[in-house]
Amino acid sequence: MTYSQDYLDDLLVRMAYHSSGIEGNTISLPETVSIILESTLPGKHKSIREFYEIENHKQAFQSLLFALDNG
Repeated sequence: MTYSQDYLDDLLVRMAYHSSGIEGNTISLPETVSIILESTLPGKHKSIREFYEIENHKQAFQSLLFALDNG
């Protein structure tokens, strides 16, 4: 698959943010960017569950890309 890393990062951030938001996650888009691209934790006013919802999207996305690349 030949997509730029910037495109894949943007796709992952938006997917994680919107998908988690549908489930009631209160982490903001800028916080989602920080979690995914900078590996930071959100502020202490956010639950660990919300953090892991975002982090799990990252892991699932990486698995999906691996599967697509390796048939």
